[in-house]
Amino acid sequence: MSYRTPSRRYALCIHQACLCSGLIALFEIEFNPRQISILILNLINSVLSNFSIKTTFSLQTFAVGLLFFVVSTPALSDQNDPRLDALFEQLHVVEDQQTGDRITDEIWEIWRDSGNDEINRLMREGVISMQSGRLQRALRIFDRIIELAPEFSEGWNKRATVYYFLQEFERSAADVRETLQLEPRHFGATAGLGLIFLEIEYYENALEAFERALDINPHLTGPKYQIERIQNLLLKDPA
Repeated sequence: MSYRTPSRRYALCIHQACLCSGLIALFEIEFNPRQISILILNLINSVLSNFSIKTTFSLQTFAVGLLFFVVSTPALSDQNDPRLDALFEQLHVVEDQQTGDRITDEIWEIWRDSGNDEINRLMREGVISMQSGRLQRALRIFDRIIELAPEFSEGWNKRATVYYFLQEFERSAADVRETLQLEPRHFGATAGLGLIFLEIEYYENALEAFERALDINPHLTGPKYQIERIQNLLLKDPA
C-alpha cells in the first residue's frame, strides 16, 4: 500500500498530537484517560476546523489513532496471567466510568509485562521511540521483541501500532490478527482494527470492530466516539 504524503495542515495535526503524547510520556503528566481525550481532541479539532467533512473525517481518524495509543499506555504482564479472567468479569459488573478505567488500566499493565526484564526494557524503548516519532527505530525494536518472544501478544500489538502510523495498513492488520490469536480479548487491538478499516473506508467493518471492542470492554470511550463519528458521516454523506 502506497504512502500518502500529508498536506501541511495534515502534518501539523499529526505533529501536534505526537508532541502532546510525547510530553505526557516524557514528563509523566498524570491525566486520566478522559482528561487526555479532551485535551487531544480539542487540539485536533482546532487544527481541522476548515477542512471538508470527508477530509476532516479522514484526518481525525489518523490523529485519533495517536490518541487511542496515548490513553492506552499507563504502564508495563502477559496475556496468560491468571488475574485477567477476574478483571474482564469485573468490566461487565461495574457501572461507573472511573472504576471501569481503573480496571482497564490494570489489564493493560498485565498485558505489557512480558515477565522478562530484557523484553520489558525493549518495550519501554520502543514505546518512547514511537511516541517521539522515531517510527523506524520503534519498528526495529518491536521486530526484535517478536523475534525473542513470539508468544507475547503485546509485542505484535505494538508493531501493529507502528505500522498504522506508517500507513502500512495491511501489515498493521496482519499484526492485529496475530495479537488476537494470542489474546482474543485484546480490546485495544480490536479497536485498532476498527481504525484500520476507517482509513480504507470500510465503514461497516469498522463499526463491527468497534462494537466488538465495546462488547469486550464496555468502558472504552474511543470506540464509542468512533461509532458516533461514523454514524454522523453516513448521515451527512450516505454515498
